[in-house]
Amino acid sequence: MAKKDSQSSRRPTRRQVALSRKEQEQKKLIYMALGLVAALILIVLAVGLIQTYVIEPGKPVVIVNGHEISIAEYQDQVRYERFVLDDQLQQVTTELNNLPPAGENDQLNQFLRSQYQQFAQQVLQQRGNVNRQAVDDIIRDILVEEEAARRGITVSEDEITQAVNRFLAGRQGGYTAGAVQETSTAAAEASATAALWTPTPTLTPSPTLTATNQLTPTATPANTPVPPPT
Repeated sequence: MAKKDSQSSRRPTRRQVALSRKEQEQKKLIYMALGLVAALILIVLAVGLIQTYVIEPGKPVVIVNGHEISIAEYQDQVRYERFVLDDQLQQVTTELNNLPPAGENDQLNQFLRSQYQQFAQQVLQQRGNVNRQAVDDIIRDILVEEEAARRGITVSEDEITQAVNRFLAGRQGGYTAGAVQETSTAAAEASATAALWTPTPTLTPSPTLTATNQLTPTATPANTPVPPPT
């Protein structure tokens, strides 16, 4: 009899079973709510990313003759022009720092310093207007491409690569191998052309001096007495 009482006391009662089921259902609801919230957060983040990196960059900033300039193209142009201006400003700052201290009588140093400072101010001003300038540059490039297509002017990939290499080498103070070859060839052709068209000077005999008649001295008149005044 005692064993039956102990076994019956260990078994959960109906109330405990009902409470356990209720807790499990509540946990399920909580988990479902948390999953729903997480899904909503992910959806919002995905929509924001798509809006920022897909939809917005594809919107046109300006339309030129039916050609749409997207925000992505505009941003690339702005970043490029800022890079060029920042590089110029860094070069000017380096040149200013390399100048010796200006003395009172050193006019050349003072002139160079003022010129560098003026150029730095111009670069800073251009950097402040780079947003508007980028749009103007893109419009200009589109118009140039359309005019080139209308005239049948084409540019190969090799020519574009050479132009980019010359630009980058010029910014670093150097020359590409092709530019050096072109310069040397042009100099040789110019020398050959100058040799063909430059006349060879001929020596002309200098005139001989002929003796002229010698001047005969004239006789000086003798001193005549002056009569006294009356």
